[in-house]
Amino acid sequence: MAKSEGMSAAEALGRVAAIENTLDAWEQTAPDAILALGGRDALARASDMTCIGPVPRLDAATWERASREYEDKRYDVR
Repeated sequence: MAKSEGMSAAEALGRVAAIENTLDAWEQTAPDAILALGGRDALARASDMTCIGPVPRLDAATWERASREYEDKRYDVR
């Protein structure tokens, strides 16, 4: 019998964790941009899965809005 080419439960859980971690990072660094997209689920739907996790497919204006929000939070030293 040939070995299945599927992934193990542990591998699947690891990938789910990677997806969740990526979405968490986006929510932490650009929460307003994520809300403007329609929330976390909308971000996930707008993403392509890659070997490093989900990568959002966003237009230039959305990327810029998220990037500016990230930079504003990064340099906010209140």
